Amino acid sequence: MAAPRGRRLRRSRREAGPRDPYEGLPVDELDEPLLPRWFVLTLLVSVPVALVLFVVAFFGLGRGEVAPPERRPPPAGTLSADVGEVTAGEREPVAHDGACPEASRFALAGAEADRATLADALDALCPLEVATPALDDLAGSGRTTVRFAGFEAAGVEVASDDAVVMLNARLAERPAAELAPLLAYEARLVTADRLDARAVVDARSLEAAVCDELLAEPTRGCEDARAILGLDDPITTLREVGFD
Repeated sequence: MAAPRGRRLRRSRREAGPRDPYEGLPVDELDEPLLPRWFVLTLLVSVPVALVLFVVAFFGLGRGEVAPPERRPPPAGTLSADVGEVTAGEREPVAHDGACPEASRFALAGAEADRATLADALDALCPLEVATPALDDLAGSGRTTVRFAGFEAAGVEVASDDAVVMLNARLAERPAAELAPLLAYEARLVTADRLDARAVVDARSLEAAVCDELLAEPTRGCEDARAILGLDDPITTLREVGFD
């Protein structure tokens, strides 16, 4: 007795496997399936919207960039700049046989390559009459160790406490000449009578002078120094970002 026709049909569908998802779609002249109209319209609308959102986000981030007077924040606790948590190595400082008596008053801490970079940065200040008095004052203040350290505020280049001058560890691969203006800035800043807006302007003036002497291409710190010094009232601007 033959099997019922309906049952045989159901078996043949199972044996045929899953249904082709493109079955029934319109095709082009090469028998390739065409995208549904609603899908094409969705793409045409979503691509311009995505481009607009990208442009808005890109320029929005630009507007949020930190202005030069804010890149080196006011002091916090014993630190000359509020860099948040500081991470530093534990290697003992090594006395620096500097290119001038002022540089020789310092000791350098860190790995050998780091100490060599710091030594060159200090020695780069020796021929500059505008900078050596600041180095002498810095050593006289008791801050006689120089090292690289990690700052929680990653964009700040330099800070010091009562004994150690710290350059941001992310600058360890930079040429020594680019670090010299930062050392000059810090030397002038922390030896001022008060670490206030006037001291910052004075320190930025020395930094700019060292930049002019040593660098053909200015660093961001050099550009920031010139931008601050070029303000109509830099002291008031610095007070507005938290300096005394």
